[in-house]
Amino acid sequence: MALTETRNNDLIHYWPFGAGGLVWPLLVGVVNRWLPFPLAAGGSMFVCFSAAAWICRARLTRAPEGVGRALSAALLPGCAAGLVAGFLAFLFPWR
Repeated sequence: MALTETRNNDLIHYWPFGAGGLVWPLLVGVVNRWLPFPLAAGGSMFVCFSAAAWICRARLTRAPEGVGRALSAALLPGCAAGLVAGFLAFLFPWR
């Protein structure tokens, strides 16, 4: 198989992360009106990444799981992404 080919369109399953990456800076601009910049960046990344993880997990899992396990599986990576984005926004503010 060539490097440019994907089997069963594997990359199409991860579209929520691409959409979240496009929405995140817009959400930062809106939330920045009420919160300091690092908090706005971290909170917006948390919301976008958690939503993308929730959608992606719901689409890719075959066996139904409880809401608690699926929610924690989406919120935990969202917290990590939000902390990293907030810390980087604190160190390197882009505005």
